[in-house]
This record gives sequence, structure tokens and C-alpha cells, in this order.
Amino acid sequence: METDSYERELCDGDFFGETCVLTKGKHLATVKALTDCQCFSLSCDDFKQVLEGFPDVKKDLEKTVQLDSDDGLV
Repeated sequence: METDSYERELCDGDFFGETCVLTKGKHLATVKALTDCQCFSLSCDDFKQVLEGFPDVKKDLEKTVQLDSDDGLV
């Protein structure tokens, strides 16, 4: 996964995404598969609905985005 400010190799179970909830419509990263993989996607509305069922995950994601914003990574 590459952004303007860093590059990171993802491992099994890692996730990435650009959603209207977290990125407000901005393109943040380019992701390239080095091996065969399965990717799944959710629409913004479906993602919001899933997060409502997992408030702890929603809270963690919001913290991550806030920290990234403070560090200039977003």
C-alpha cells in the first residue's frame, strides 16, 4: 500500500479502504497485490450500517483516522 507519505506491505487479515465515512471522498492510497488475494468491498451506506453493529470497531477506526490526521498521514 502506497500513499504520498509512506509505503507498507499488508499481511493476512490486514485491511485497507477509502470510504466516504473516513476519507470524505479523498483518494488516499494505491494498493497492489503481490500475490493472489481476495478483496471484498462495501458501499459507504453498507459500511456505516456494519459499524453501527460494532461500536467498538467504529470507535477504534475513528481514533485511527484522528491520529493519522494529526500526524499528517491522511
